[in-house]
Amino acid sequence: MTSSRGHGTVVRPSAPLKRLGIGRYDKVKWRDGDEVAFIADRVASGHAYKRNEQTQTVSRVEASHLVAEGLGVPVGSEVYARARLVMEGAQPTHTLTSYYRPEHVAGTRIVDPTPGPAAHGGGYRVLYDAGYEIDHMKEALYARVPTADEVKLLQLPPGEPVVELH
Repeated sequence: MTSSRGHGTVVRPSAPLKRLGIGRYDKVKWRDGDEVAFIADRVASGHAYKRNEQTQTVSRVEASHLVAEGLGVPVGSEVYARARLVMEGAQPTHTLTSYYRPEHVAGTRIVDPTPGPAAHGGGYRVLYDAGYEIDHMKEALYARVPTADEVKLLQLPPGEPVVELH
């Protein structure tokens, strides 16, 4: 519910999303199907997914401490950032940014700015086809107050927190 002076209280429709945890990275989902991580979560929740419900920006950036640690490169190294805004219909659901070592993705569909997943099976499939396979996955979740830009981009009501997945 959202309350605001002069407008009363509005009950916002809830669209819960079931998060599959580590099961969202199951190789069968992306190698043999087309359920990259967030699509697998959406399908498990009974929500539809259309490939055009994702925008994309690809750029080369300097690796932050967190990114450098994850990729095993020195802080400040140039890496690819693949940033997406994912929608469900007209409603933004989340943003995500994946970071890649240039030598792993240069010339692949991962650095193609065309909206939607990088390929059938997403970026995991592109890396797999290039001979790179995920060895292990470690995740951490952090809840926090959104920035003003995130409130606008995600169309969040006042007081709505965001969760970061690292």
